[in-house]
Amino acid sequence: MSAESVTIETQFRDVPFATMPLTARVYDIPGLIEADARHKLRNASANMFAINDLPAAPTIVLFVMEAQGGRVIDEDQCAFAAFARYCPALAASPATVFIMNKVNVDDFSSAEALAAYAGDISQQLTGGLKLGHAARVELIDNFSAAARRDATVMSDLRQRLWRLVGELLPAASPLQPAPGVSLELDRDVALK
Repeated sequence: MSAESVTIETQFRDVPFATMPLTARVYDIPGLIEADARHKLRNASANMFAINDLPAAPTIVLFVMEAQGGRVIDEDQCAFAAFARYCPALAASPATVFIMNKVNVDDFSSAEALAAYAGDISQQLTGGLKLGHAARVELIDNFSAAARRDATVMSDLRQRLWRLVGELLPAASPLQPAPGVSLELDRDVALK
């Protein structure tokens, strides 16, 4: 699993928590939006593998997305909407968090300005996706290539994400797909 590559098949790793007697299975799955029609079936199959592998386990979703010009891109909103149709209870769960990747924190004058930006993204998601609760948004710095090679920087990021997962565990519940709904990309995901 690499932060530098595009995911083309489902990958997973079993990772033990250092602070509790628990092992988490972490999945990296392809995105639900695919520009190349030849890859839509591949992505849908890879996603279904992960969904079918964990139906009885408490599930936490870290939905990774990016912003362009300070706004959530349409493709990410469409992908989450497809996921929400397939797993409405999980999509509405407090165990689903939006990770805004590649945020240049140096562009913000203070921690308050950065928090305000996270609030703006939360409002965009909450309104745009018609969530029944405020979307929780976590911002991830746009690390330079040198920072990504720095073991300390990446270890800090991993620890931050594991703390987040630990916080979300009490809210996690098993995946419950909606009856009669399939995750077929050609039909379920329409770009705006």
